[in-house]
Amino acid sequence: MESNIIGQIQNNEGINDTQILKLVKNKKSLLVHAVNGSLFFTLYHEEMDMRIIGSCINEININVRSLPTKQALVDIYDIKKDYPQEDTFKSLGVSLDDLCLNQHQIIDFIYSNQKRICSERQTYIPFKIEDNFFFVSVKKYKMKGVFAPVLWFGVLNNESRFFKMDNPRILVKHI
Repeated sequence: MESNIIGQIQNNEGINDTQILKLVKNKKSLLVHAVNGSLFFTLYHEEMDMRIIGSCINEININVRSLPTKQALVDIYDIKKDYPQEDTFKSLGVSLDDLCLNQHQIIDFIYSNQKRICSERQTYIPFKIEDNFFFVSVKKYKMKGVFAPVLWFGVLNNESRFFKMDNPRILVKHI
């Protein structure tokens, strides 16, 4: 089990399992640092050897700075069964707005918690730009001898599904 997690905050239980999701128990709380909101994916990816791909990358303007945020806890859930994407997040019983991280927070999490990003499974993280919800899928691939995160973007909707056989996870703000 991966144990290199920054920030021992408190015993962080999050929302327990739902019919769709199973909370991944961690010995330490998962933390996203306070950020000023100045970084966004396309600005930052070249500096940190991050790859960006996705069918909607040219259809949406993700070059959007965010408001500053305070330090925040996040939770990771395993997806237990095939389910529409948007409803998977909504199964936690709160609005999508309450679950989303901003781009700078996602970048911070990826680089502060390298060992939490798996090479054998996708981790989906919701974010919002204006009134539209998207997700970034993070997975490490071996490139040039090192594992580098690859971000794949999608529009969050119920026309597409997360499939249990792919062994996916979601990462959301702690609720």
